[in-house]
Amino acid sequence: MHSFSSVHRSCSPLLWAIKQNSLRQLTTAQAAVVDSRCTLCVANINWHVQRQQKQVGVLRPSRGLKVQATEAEVTEAMAVAGDWLDAQKLDIRVGRVLSAELHPDADSLYVEQVDVGEDEPRTIISGLVKYVSIEEMQGRPVMVLCNLKARNMRGIKSDGMLLCASNDTHEVVEPLMPPKDSQPGERVAYGDDETATQPEPETPNKVQKKKIWEGVQPHLKTNDERQVVYKGTVMTTGAGPVMAPTLANANIS
Repeated sequence: MHSFSSVHRSCSPLLWAIKQNSLRQLTTAQAAVVDSRCTLCVANINWHVQRQQKQVGVLRPSRGLKVQATEAEVTEAMAVAGDWLDAQKLDIRVGRVLSAELHPDADSLYVEQVDVGEDEPRTIISGLVKYVSIEEMQGRPVMVLCNLKARNMRGIKSDGMLLCASNDTHEVVEPLMPPKDSQPGERVAYGDDETATQPEPETPNKVQKKKIWEGVQPHLKTNDERQVVYKGTVMTTGAGPVMAPTLANANIS
């Protein structure tokens, strides 16, 4: 009932501001952010407010929101919410490499068949030959960015990207590691959020056109505990945090 996907697109940033603890109250002037006719959005946002036990004021379709915050606070909170919405537009899923072989026309590339929870495995090409042995790739659990636009790599179309951690000199590169009990196809969330409350991922065309991955990628890192974080918030599945096998404070690409 309270899924993010049921929230009107224009109302989503408001919900994210509340969920990320960026905002406790809104001005009446900003009530227009929530479509007053969209009673489901109002109920949904109010439910999340109550869930976090915030004293935000009662949301009413006919009256908007109680006056508590300044307009500057609202503007700042909405900007933070927009950043989080960009991260959630990416379709990052748990995968499993079913097979990997050398690319017939490129010594540095693997051609992998990867289960990402769909009817058929995806063909994904990765430049990991220098870093991971072909034996280690077989059956390996991985994290896959699934809504990139497919591209031709030396005559073979690659439909996705394995996410990897790397050190500053790029001498060590290792595929990210999903939690042990995660299943192929499971989509990541952030912090204590639930995948059911996320917006639907953008289409590959929009991810490319809006350069969403390019905006999010610089903020993906591993922390001191090797957990993958986006702006400090841990990337998770239902089974726990996504991690790098050995690299702490590493870049993700």
